[in-house]
Amino acid sequence: MISWNRVNANLIASGADDGTIKIWDKRYPKNALSELFFHEEPITSIQFAPNSDSVLSAASEDNRLTIWDLAVENDGE
Repeated sequence: MISWNRVNANLIASGADDGTIKIWDKRYPKNALSELFFHEEPITSIQFAPNSDSVLSAASEDNRLTIWDLAVENDGE
């Protein structure tokens, strides 16, 4: 599954069968900008918020929906 960002046309999100979510910048396609590990089953749906370049939602076969705000910094925990 993939989702293009409507606010920032360079950003793409992908969801994989192993549950991994990756954020890509199409100007630098060799390496993902970010990898998100939470889901334990395949991603069934992924979508950037229509009016934001940093909010992303993903649904998985593990029966969970996650909402990610990529603008929030990791606090190391």
